Amino acid sequence: DDDEDDEERVAIDAAAFARQRLDATHVPHDLGILLDFAEELGGMGFSINPNSDWAPWDDVSQLSEAEKSDAGFMADRRAKSQVNAMIAFVGQTNSGDLIGYWRGPTKTPVSKAPLVVLTKAGEYKLPGLSWGHTLLQYISDPFQREALCAWTGIPDGGKATPAPTMHAGESPADMHRKLRAEHRKEAGLD
Repeated sequence: DDDEDDEERVAIDAAAFARQRLDATHVPHDLGILLDFAEELGGMGFSINPNSDWAPWDDVSQLSEAEKSDAGFMADRRAKSQVNAMIAFVGQTNSGDLIGYWRGPTKTPVSKAPLVVLTKAGEYKLPGLSWGHTLLQYISDPFQREALCAWTGIPDGGKATPAPTMHAGESPADMHRKLRAEHRKEAGLD
């Protein structure tokens, strides 16, 4: 019978996702819950991408010739590329922000890594420790917020979790500044 009510929900295979996107053997618990609701999350403005070759942060096809010939711009671009390689990106919001795990230069296991957002404007932010709390920052519809809270076990209201405590120089933004300065110096700009 082709009755719509009998259709199974589409979920993302957690083991394959862990290998392909996280370079890990398992998916952290809170993300694992969201993998079961991948289709519903799409309706809330967030897509989880399980493909190992998904890398919109590395797309340079839109760069102009002026940008490519600007040594300062390219120093910044190289630094961002290096920082992005230290992030296990998982998905993207409809607004173009990318969300993943900040593994840093020591390749912190995703189970211990804080979440990081690379905004469409190119800024790195540490939004909090939980996927549910992070996604709530992007959802204004009260019914969608209620559903996300129910799936993830966040108490009603979804108050934000504190951002992770990081030592000076350890955040993605700090790493970006450090690498950009190195590349600018190499290019004779500073």
